[in-house]
Amino acid sequence: MICNEFNEIQIERYINIELTFLIAAFLLVGLKWENLAVQQPNLNVDINGVQINYFLRFFITNSVLLSLGLLQYAAKHVFSLKFPTPIENFTDLLSVTNISIWITNILDKQHGYYVHGRCPGGDAEGNMNDLKIALENENHQNSRTRGLVAGKQL
Repeated sequence: MICNEFNEIQIERYINIELTFLIAAFLLVGLKWENLAVQQPNLNVDINGVQINYFLRFFITNSVLLSLGLLQYAAKHVFSLKFPTPIENFTDLLSVTNISIWITNILDKQHGYYVHGRCPGGDAEGNMNDLKIALENENHQNSRTRGLVAGKQL
């Protein structure tokens, strides 16, 4: 089950590439921000017959893409405070079940990643009533916190 969950979260990304390109195309072409790449920038200038500065066009396009990416990343981070990401849910699963995983690198067999799943209640073996009590203790901050970063409350 843990391997299945790990395989499912491999496709999760913070930035949606399709949405980024769609909004960038709207800004650059729809709002005519591409006209800022001419020798004398003006949003009202017709781009036909005017010398285009390709370095400026590269800078404007990359600035728009970078800004949209950072905006999406910040929004995902803000929303993850209320709605956890699938990666945070996976680390929660590892913590509650008290399972640690070792992920090896396919290209370099001598390196990998270790995620230690330590149960905040002290032990993970028990019945559902013990798990409920441990989760209530964690909710009232009477036990250790979960997650990859020490002290970060999810």
